[in-house]
Amino acid sequence: MQETEPVKDNKKIIAVLIIILILISAGVVIGYTLTKKDEIIIDEGPFLTTTFTALSAHDAYNLTIANETPLIIADMRSCKCSYNNGHLPNATWNTNPYSFFNMTEDLLIYADEESESIDYCKTLLNNTYSRLFYISGGFDAWKIASLPFEE
Repeated sequence: MQETEPVKDNKKIIAVLIIILILISAGVVIGYTLTKKDEIIIDEGPFLTTTFTALSAHDAYNLTIANETPLIIADMRSCKCSYNNGHLPNATWNTNPYSFFNMTEDLLIYADEESESIDYCKTLLNNTYSRLFYISGGFDAWKIASLPFEE
């Protein structure tokens, strides 16, 4: 007499295969979703500002007339009397760098001393979403370059 092999339970095999397919499908969907979330985070801005740039007076002037995005010009000289005696066109007097936190407009800063402009820029790093610039040499460099200013 021949012995027959035990018959495998086809229902159990099919159930296991279905579970495996479901797990594989779920893994693909989750992987795709996580990838898409990462892409969205990477592709969307704005991003925190991590650098600032020194500009010559002429480069700053070119930025003020050719900037494609909104530009705020901040006169951060310590005395309002300095601002009243002459300032860059469209500049506003503001000695409080914290008032620029979380803004998205580009910012051009100048102060009495270059070191003050740098300090203002450092305060704004990682606290704003814009490009930061300062005028190397401040308002004196602007006047020496014979660039237009308002009184």
